[in-house]
Amino acid sequence: ALDKEGKPAWPVPFLAKGWIWSRPLYHQGMVYFGDLEGEFYALEARTGEQRWRRSLEGAVRASPALSGENLLVATTAGWVYGLSREDGKLLWRFPVSGQTPGEVTADLIVSEATVYVVYDEGAVYALETGSGRVQWSFPVSK
Repeated sequence: ALDKEGKPAWPVPFLAKGWIWSRPLYHQGMVYFGDLEGEFYALEARTGEQRWRRSLEGAVRASPALSGENLLVATTAGWVYGLSREDGKLLWRFPVSGQTPGEVTADLIVSEATVYVVYDEGAVYALETGSGRVQWSFPVSK
């Protein structure tokens, strides 16, 4: 991380396991992001100190989203995860891929208690952010 003058902001650089592809999420002094090796991190924004880390199935190419205390993360293995913002505990996960291999690479969109997921193989899902329960899904053409 760099400060506004372009100098290192943290005393020790943070090294993720894999390349970081997506835009990080900043909230209340914390930075949340995933890497292409399927690791998801929570760092103190001021110091770069890692608070927690969670291994997920698939690379994280989409930017994470936040709904209340839940982080929402999608992977290229076709999973959407609900994680606790506080400690990274797995709250739920939903397989948008079903029987069709594919990826979720588009950023997640949250409105109230719904997260909207665009599945690369042709569907849009609306999931409850607290449980991952499907509210509706809609097939779309490529």
